Amino acid sequence: MERDIIREIYRGADGSTGNEVAKAAAEQISSTSNAMRERFNRAGGNVGQLDYGYVPIRHSQAKILGNGSDAARHAWADFVLPRLDRSQYLDDAGNPLDDAALRRVLTGEDREAWEARNIAARGMGVEPRKQGVWDTIAYGGVNKIVPGETTGGAARANAGSQHRVLHFQNADAHIEYNRAYGEGSLLNALIDHVGGMSKNIALVERYGPNPTRNMRTQMQLTALHDNTEMRTLEGGMTSVGAYWNYVTGATNTPVNPALARRFETLRTTVSAIKLQGTILAALGDVGTMFVTAGYNRVPFFKTLGTATRLLAPGSKDYRSWLTSQGLIAETLEHGLNRWGTDHLATTWAKWLSAQTMKIGGVTGWTDALRTAFQAQMMRGLAEIGRTEWGNLTEWDRRSLTRSGITADDWALVNRATPGEYNGSKYLTPDALYGTGDARAADVVPKLLGMIRDEGEFAVLNPDLRTKVLAAATPGTWQGELQKTFMQFKSFPLAMISRHWGRIGEMRRSGDYRVEGAPTLASPMAYAAALVVSTTLIGALSTQLKNLLAGKDPEPMADNVKHAAGFWTRAFSVGGGAGFAGDMLTAAFQSADYGSLLSSAVGGPVLSTLFQPLRALSTNVQDAAQGKDTHVGADLLKVAQSNMPLVNLWFWKTVWNRLIWDNIAENLSPGVTSRNVAKSRQQYHNDYFWEPGTSAPQRAPNLDNAFQGG
Repeated sequence: MERDIIREIYRGADGSTGNEVAKAAAEQISSTSNAMRERFNRAGGNVGQLDYGYVPIRHSQAKILGNGSDAARHAWADFVLPRLDRSQYLDDAGNPLDDAALRRVLTGEDREAWEARNIAARGMGVEPRKQGVWDTIAYGGVNKIVPGETTGGAARANAGSQHRVLHFQNADAHIEYNRAYGEGSLLNALIDHVGGMSKNIALVERYGPNPTRNMRTQMQLTALHDNTEMRTLEGGMTSVGAYWNYVTGATNTPVNPALARRFETLRTTVSAIKLQGTILAALGDVGTMFVTAGYNRVPFFKTLGTATRLLAPGSKDYRSWLTSQGLIAETLEHGLNRWGTDHLATTWAKWLSAQTMKIGGVTGWTDALRTAFQAQMMRGLAEIGRTEWGNLTEWDRRSLTRSGITADDWALVNRATPGEYNGSKYLTPDALYGTGDARAADVVPKLLGMIRDEGEFAVLNPDLRTKVLAAATPGTWQGELQKTFMQFKSFPLAMISRHWGRIGEMRRSGDYRVEGAPTLASPMAYAAALVVSTTLIGALSTQLKNLLAGKDPEPMADNVKHAAGFWTRAFSVGGGAGFAGDMLTAAFQSADYGSLLSSAVGGPVLSTLFQPLRALSTNVQDAAQGKDTHVGADLLKVAQSNMPLVNLWFWKTVWNRLIWDNIAENLSPGVTSRNVAKSRQQYHNDYFWEPGTSAPQRAPNLDNAFQGG
């Protein structure tokens, strides 16, 4: 299918493949690409229309870079040169470039020859080395060449007008190149292309043909006005410069792609191993969705009903319709970004993480809850869509204004006829475009931005501040260690930045006092609802974890010490406390075979490395105190806990009971009784499915959860 789509795009969707689905896909892809190009040019860009269909490629920097030698660059050029459409590469007189000239375009100047001249001249009077397309991809940090991107600080408006774009002879040449030097699928490349063009369009529309130069001018004016130094604005983790570098992509440009790939593969693999039970932690989304629904006057139980509908079989048509209206699923848009991975990892590591999330149910859960919330927001906006600006409540006007929506924008909404699906009305992009008003192109992004941002409050995703704080330059030792340290910290940071930040903003703005403000617009009410809802969901998650492990629920109020530990863990698992919950939990307990504090502070990679050391040190301490040691069983548990896929929440206990418990007992007789006694002492509950047995002995004692001390 993918090959047919590429061939149809190259041939103008003429149906030559005989594949009607591929032909329709090619028409839509080409139409979308052309619409983005035209909008970019209207904003001052300079991207010409190709005389063949444009198909983006996600270049593999690691494959192209090789060992970084001149031989590697020429090997790449040798492969590319015979596959290019020579008519696209012309000299100033309009004549096709000869082989030597086109090779220079591809490879630039040989580094060895340039370095030799530089040494001979002792650094005096040597011009900068002339770079080629190879440098752009391998060293420039651009793992895709799209219209709108150039190297260095050149104007984005001129991007795509140079011949730093690979023009292939035909679809087969494109496919051959992608197989040799590309990575990912056509869908991956298209998502990258749309994301890159969207960023370029936004930057050029907002800041003109050279956004970086204009932003620097603004920063210089600000420094002059505020009598401050430029380095204050340019440096620091949360400076204007840090935000700008992240938005433009400079922060995420790998310096050494090979190093970046190795570290990201390590982090992605650790993610796949550590997140096999993530669905239980993801239940905390219900708590954040509850408070966000209350804040936005979105019906909570209807949202849960919609989410259930989206999770159920037979919802494909509804999901497709919502996707067509801009509610893009996590599966397509965010990938694993919520859980701290990105696209630099090797193919097998990405596959492993993706399959772990999919099989474990996390992807479907996240998609369903966030999309359901956003769909309900669309329904709510449709309900007030015919109300004139002056007749809206003050709360509604302020909510819309915070998203940049003005009275004139709302006048266009008043004229829109809401879209319908199964009798329910939604304020959709199609409804706004259906008015025929040219301003719809400006209003739709504002409304979708509002809906999507609130959706990421409801089902938590990192905001820009969190992404900037967690960002580091990939491909450097400092950057990679920082990214490794920050792994899994985006979630608690986002909780602090989004929800606790919103509480602070409520107090500053005083919006909760205005006409029409919901109850949860009050800072105190919002904070209380956030803590209570996420803690209760955390308690439910903890008890489900006990049941899935073959144990009775823990008593939640049997004595002060245990109850404090239980509710602290529930507080942390629910996510409402952000980092504070992790630290509190670490203070109340230590994790078996690895320190919870090391995980909270140092990240899962450090915690994983610490596991065997802790197992050995614990046995050394036991031996010194005259206690029985179980080195073999403890090291087996370390190995078992770091196996991918076998620890997925729905079958982990089955594997444990039928295989791992028996092996552990054979390696270290008595370890089973030790673990049972330790669990009873620490958690005050018993096993209804004893370790090492083939089936449960009884039903779980649910009453144990409510036993008093």
